[in-house]
Amino acid sequence: MNANHLIGGYATYRILEIDTLNDETEIEFTFRLYRNLNNTGATLDRVIEMGIFQVMNDSTGEYSVFESFGIGLESVNVVDLGINNVSIEFGDYIFRTRLEHGSDYLLSFQRCCRPETITNLAIDEPFGFAIQLELTSQALNTPIESPRIEGHPLSIHLLGNALDYEIPLIYSDTLEVMTHLASILSAGAVHPDNIQDCCDCVIPNPRNCLPPYDMAVYNSSYSGTNPFGDFNDILYEDNLFSGEFNIGGKFQYGIKINTYLSGELLSRQLVDHTLDVLTFTSTNERAENNIRMYPNPITDHIYIENAEGYNYQLVDLSGKIVSEGITQKKLNMPNLRGLYYLRIYSNEVESVQKLVLNTK
Repeated sequence: MNANHLIGGYATYRILEIDTLNDETEIEFTFRLYRNLNNTGATLDRVIEMGIFQVMNDSTGEYSVFESFGIGLESVNVVDLGINNVSIEFGDYIFRTRLEHGSDYLLSFQRCCRPETITNLAIDEPFGFAIQLELTSQALNTPIESPRIEGHPLSIHLLGNALDYEIPLIYSDTLEVMTHLASILSAGAVHPDNIQDCCDCVIPNPRNCLPPYDMAVYNSSYSGTNPFGDFNDILYEDNLFSGEFNIGGKFQYGIKINTYLSGELLSRQLVDHTLDVLTFTSTNERAENNIRMYPNPITDHIYIENAEGYNYQLVDLSGKIVSEGITQKKLNMPNLRGLYYLRIYSNEVESVQKLVLNTK
């Protein structure tokens, strides 16, 4: 049981009723999870475990469990991304509850596991997501609907094409919304004897696994505010991604959405999502779409999936072949430093990826 098919998610809320007599507010929450339909992993969970926590001391990170329960999958939609026949689906988990006034709250969903082939994350052992939404006490007295993404965040891009993608963020013009790149969170693992009820399980129990959650650990040259690395010229500003990728791979990124009204902070939403930068140049889309190379940058060797026994050439930027041979699942790289192209090919398929070597 795993969630390698999950590529991201986030949470939204909508105020339904403010009950000043009983000092509580009825509120509707939606957790949206994104799944890669081109992956062979499991389908979306029919029920997810969700936790609501009261913030006892924000400065010291102390929380207490307010409510915890399972919520069912309400709806599923499919989107064709228009590149290499890649499609994603997003499922919405919707529930209503009442929150007492006078406190800040944090909602979270935890689930293992992220794919092991994420380029910018250091994944020595399986770990998963912690998707969360923070509400201030002021939010419970403000009849609004939080910002939401119409469709999906940036999910796929072709290497060599200029990037110009605006996240379709929808919100009322009465709100002040600020977004920025942020570190994503980690939670869950693969416990050898249990699937749920522990913090290192596939499905952590919210009553036992309280925030704050650990930050994900990034590979060298990557960070939460620089998730695409120093080797890619990518800028994020005002919901817009722009620039150019020099290397391909799968990049996990986070976007923090801070919402204000008249200068008062209402909520913080964390969007956690995967961008797949494809490096394929062949017309045989199905075959090329299966070839994976990681990690990148490379310090000693590279793993190659679904291309064992193919030919390869390592080429410098001038076009000179510096190494060639037959691919293996684990391929040692020569002692070099800088940018190179790794060409993998057969009679039917060809894939080229720009690599950063740091093996000297």
